Amino acid sequence: MDSSGLERLHLIMGVHCNVRCVMCYQTSFSRDDSMPALVYQEHLKPLYPHIKTVKLQGGEPTVMRNCKDFCILAREYPQMKIAVTTNGIFMNQFWLDVFVNQGLYVNVSLNAGSKASYDQIVIHGNFEKAVGNLAKLVEHNRDGALKVAMSMVIIRANAREIAQFLKLGHSLGVQEINFGVDPILTFQNLPPKAELHELLAEAYGFIDDKGLRSEGLDAFARRVGYPLGAAEQPAALPPCPMPVRNLVVDEKGDVRVCCATWQIIGNTYRQGIEEILASAKRRRFHQKIVRDDYSWCDPKCPDNRNPSRLAIYNKYFYEARRDPALFAGKVKNKLAKYRKI
Repeated sequence: MDSSGLERLHLIMGVHCNVRCVMCYQTSFSRDDSMPALVYQEHLKPLYPHIKTVKLQGGEPTVMRNCKDFCILAREYPQMKIAVTTNGIFMNQFWLDVFVNQGLYVNVSLNAGSKASYDQIVIHGNFEKAVGNLAKLVEHNRDGALKVAMSMVIIRANAREIAQFLKLGHSLGVQEINFGVDPILTFQNLPPKAELHELLAEAYGFIDDKGLRSEGLDAFARRVGYPLGAAEQPAALPPCPMPVRNLVVDEKGDVRVCCATWQIIGNTYRQGIEEILASAKRRRFHQKIVRDDYSWCDPKCPDNRNPSRLAIYNKYFYEARRDPALFAGKVKNKLAKYRKI
């Protein structure tokens, strides 16, 4: 098994979720579409002595039985730390203990700065409970070893609350307050540009005044014409390390080198994980990166040092051919939301 350099595992545990966010385009939320225990308890077991970080992705990890079982299994490997994005509603004592004692990073996807906006965005959610659990997590994280963040995807319903969201995060004591954009849904029916610029000026003023760590807001600001000044010339990126240091495994047992590629290098039901690590396709992926060929990679990935728009068409063609029904369902769902949001 060629595990040299391998240190990170990203497990897509399924789609089961206890809320329905209006910008989510999943076509299923069923418990039946969860990663079976066989995959994470048996197929991937040879990897665990080498792994330093595991990202658990749902759905909503805190309501998924397999995520809880994995965290119990992970106690046997004290070097292995867990990263999670959660809606924060079901953060009971078990999950508080996991995050504080085994966690590396927890992001609470709150998506609003007020209950009124939250209730428009997170259907079946509970704003007070999510905020209270986030405050409890910060309180329990006394030594600050766990990075606690909160985030929101900017859409019409919360666009006027960007500064309010920053102020809420600061009052709670989180270490990072991040923003995301959806290339389609974020920019529909927004407030007028002049108003957005005033809102952004307030937000950036608060960030500067409090010295907050925040990412993602610049991408939104540039799209709405806010004058940020010339972007700093980024330092030359090194070749992406993911083909060597990372693996993504989804609920079907499909394996990729990272979440920013659609190319599957193996499946744990058809091959042992040792065979997948030694596979020609994994080596080919690494060789492409060495040659500065990122045609299998999302051009928006921050580690992509040679992005190409053509890669997106490669992705859509690959995914449509691989699972036509799922691809069509996601496109239909996204277009339906485009008309509503």
